[in-house]
Amino acid sequence: MRNRDGAVRLSINASSAANSTTRRFLGAAMGAGYQHFAFACDDIFALAERVDQATILQIPASYYEILALRFDLAPGLIERLRRCNILYDEDSGGRYLQLYTREVNGLFFELVQREGYAGFGAVNAPVRMAAQTRDAEEAQAVIASLDMD
Repeated sequence: MRNRDGAVRLSINASSAANSTTRRFLGAAMGAGYQHFAFACDDIFALAERVDQATILQIPASYYEILALRFDLAPGLIERLRRCNILYDEDSGGRYLQLYTREVNGLFFELVQREGYAGFGAVNAPVRMAAQTRDAEEAQAVIASLDMD
């Protein structure tokens, strides 16, 4: 959903997978609340290079290999996207860049740079959800390794 000028946009992503961010959040919040907020920015690369990388969701390298097949992007741009963990999409109106934080207590943030793009980056939602699941599983493994019973 969006308002007339596109300044406010709402999207819904869901997963029924047991260990998805959606399921973990709904369980912790008892089915209520917000899971993620997105904020617009003008220069996502500058922001990504200033942010502590420990707070950024790590995107699998395979995403960028596929991205090179989907779009005719300069290799240097694809490398910069990979290095900054930025997701990319484009449509007839322009391009869309997304950067996600890691999940903390079920909440995460998204930073977006929209350049004429009309959509929500839906093609990237499964990549983000898979990366979040992997991140949560790695955190659970670390916690389990600390269990001193």
